[in-house]
Amino acid sequence: MGTRSLTCVVLDSQFKIAQYGQFDGYPSGQGSTALSIMREIVAQNKLERFTDKVRTLTTLTDAQHKQLWIDVGADPSKDYVSMEIGNAFDEKHPELSRRTGAEILSLVLNRDITCVQLSEDFANDSLFCEWCYVIDLDQALFEVYRGFQKQPHSEGRFATNSCERSGYYPVGLVKSYSLNTLPTTDVFVRDNS
Repeated sequence: MGTRSLTCVVLDSQFKIAQYGQFDGYPSGQGSTALSIMREIVAQNKLERFTDKVRTLTTLTDAQHKQLWIDVGADPSKDYVSMEIGNAFDEKHPELSRRTGAEILSLVLNRDITCVQLSEDFANDSLFCEWCYVIDLDQALFEVYRGFQKQPHSEGRFATNSCERSGYYPVGLVKSYSLNTLPTTDVFVRDNS
């Protein structure tokens, strides 16, 4: 289902990952995926390795992103691509795919991902950003944010952005968990539904 979300990682007080996801953004979808991956990283004592890999990530420029599309056959004079070119791009660059969602966490840990595209501004319009999951490695937290915020609020890291778009404000914090005591999937879904 087309429930849009963000999966983010904050390190050294900055967004290092802010992965836009087009599908299954609700807590029982991408939220549970992010939770499961982080539970596994912690349980397998891979948090330091994950942190080190996140620290080395760089942000792809618009020109670099455009070139990657051209490299798989996109016509730069057009605003659209065929399904075949879209699939080829997703296959070659899953770290940049809107289909990847929370799986970006596994890709960063287990592959040689060096560049990501940051979409943290998407959290400012909670009409479209329905859910957001933030792994804060500085504070060892897993935060859950909900969209559809029709009033200004002070809930979480995005609230200070205080920009109104289409009658909606930034996503609001619902729940925060310590990375050292992450809940089960059932508890997580119940807490955030």
